Amino acid sequence: GCGPVQGRDVNGPTAMMLSLTSWEQSAYLGGMVVNVKFAPKHLTPEHADSFIAMLRAFLQRGGIEMQVNVVDRET
Repeated sequence: GCGPVQGRDVNGPTAMMLSLTSWEQSAYLGGMVVNVKFAPKHLTPEHADSFIAMLRAFLQRGGIEMQVNVVDRET
C-alpha cells in the first residue's frame, strides 16, 4: 500500500491523489493500493459528485486501487 505519512497529508485528498499518481505503478503486480480515510461528514450526498470526480481522476491518472474508509475519531 501507499499513502502519505501520518500527519503529512496537509493539502487535502486531491493533492494526495495527484502525488500518488505522479509515478508509474504498473511495475508492481496489481499496482499499489492507496488507503484514504474520510470523516462521515465529508462524504454526505452533497459531496458525492466531488468524491466520484476524484476517484475517476485517480483511475485516469493510472491509479489502480483505492481503499476508502469512512470513520470518525469517536469510532
